[in-house]
Amino acid sequence: MNCPSTEPPRWIGVTTVATDPRRPGVRPAVPPPARPRPPELDELWTVEQLAEFLKIPTQSVYKQRSLGTGPPGYRVGKYVRFKKSDVMRWLEEHRDAV
Repeated sequence: MNCPSTEPPRWIGVTTVATDPRRPGVRPAVPPPARPRPPELDELWTVEQLAEFLKIPTQSVYKQRSLGTGPPGYRVGKYVRFKKSDVMRWLEEHRDAV
């Protein structure tokens, strides 16, 4: 025979914050604060992004690359990528002296 206990159940008075409806009472993991990006990890642009930035056709980017007159690029497998800082430096070096 089970006698009812005189103690209240342990869960009474415990407050939980249910932020995930699939798992009540469980809080989702909080992501760590964003760390500043080191300066050597510069943003890489695709050929399409570079062409859009320069407002020229993508074929012009490929042609400049093959002639050696465009900004320096990096081969990543079968893809070509351009560092944003290299593109900005290349633009400054090719500024018209007007």
